[in-house]
Amino acid sequence: MLKTATLSNFFGALPIRPKTRVIRPQSQKAGPVRLVLAMALLALNAFLLMGYIVSANSYSAAGYEMKALQMQLAQLQEDNKKMNLQVSEASSVISVSSDFASAGFVQAGTPQFLQVNQLSRR
Repeated sequence: MLKTATLSNFFGALPIRPKTRVIRPQSQKAGPVRLVLAMALLALNAFLLMGYIVSANSYSAAGYEMKALQMQLAQLQEDNKKMNLQVSEASSVISVSSDFASAGFVQAGTPQFLQVNQLSRR
């Protein structure tokens, strides 16, 4: 059955020959060029891989450093709140008056001011 499906049976007396491809050996120059190109591409891939690894490592290290700095910032903000509370307690009127009383100062009474009409009578 396969013999009947060949081209010679369809076209009969026509001398049709299938084109054959002749494989010739490559020239000697193509080998070293391909080798140099392969080595260059291999070196480029290695360089890009190392660059990727270094940049990923630096980004992760920066992330850890940022986390540590955020924790330090939170601690400093907490200390700032405590100091503001101490400043407000120390500057309150009761605290200031008790500090003056313990230092031996006498509390002032109600001040009396000069009246304008008293100055004009003189």
